Amino acid sequence: MITTDTVIVIMDKDGGVPREYPAVVTWVLPDGLAFVKPGYLDPYGATSPQFHRIRGKVSCVGVLGCVAVVENEALTAYSWPPTENTESSVYKAFASYEEMLAEQGRDRQTEARKLQEALAKDLA
Repeated sequence: MITTDTVIVIMDKDGGVPREYPAVVTWVLPDGLAFVKPGYLDPYGATSPQFHRIRGKVSCVGVLGCVAVVENEALTAYSWPPTENTESSVYKAFASYEEMLAEQGRDRQTEARKLQEALAKDLA
């Protein structure tokens, strides 16, 4: 399963503050979840890795607005579409991504296909 504009929340099992990320493309895989943050399109380079893969037990796929939940020994990752409770910075990241695509004459569908092809080995 592949989806766009997804909110990823990662919670470490040993505590800490949950981390929330915007994902412009998310893949639900048999052994986990993979996602790309919008910064991959930044012409000046991103300050952190933009592709992430989390391996673990997958549940809740497509149930009640949930894209997927992935759990392993270290963390639990939740993925769902943005809601009214989503942080404004996540919405801003999605809007900025749309602007960058438009400025470069690119569209979402083509971009998702290009990412799928570029990351094929990492998604296998």
